[in-house]
Amino acid sequence: FAFYTGNGYLFMTLKSDSAFATPLLKNGFTFWIYSTVDIDGKDNNQFINGVNEKFNGGEGIYIQANTWTQVTVTPEDGANGARFLIIQGDFAGTIYIDDIQPLPVEAE
Repeated sequence: FAFYTGNGYLFMTLKSDSAFATPLLKNGFTFWIYSTVDIDGKDNNQFINGVNEKFNGGEGIYIQANTWTQVTVTPEDGANGARFLIIQGDFAGTIYIDDIQPLPVEAE
């Protein structure tokens, strides 16, 4: 899917009442993101997880404009099991999200 973001703040969530997304993605997932503008989640907080922290254990992710980047979302990246991504800053562009895949479930 695609959406346009203007300057400001947006977030993405998993709906808790979803019969599809919640059971399949609750253990984490990956997705690919493409943006028409750079989004700096390494040196700035323009691309952060649902608990207001940088992805990859604090390392962060830099989304280079016009390049597909894979993002891994762990259960720890979510806020109350719902919000998993925050995009914020002084930039405007089109963002594409594709190929959402659940992480493999580890055997206990």
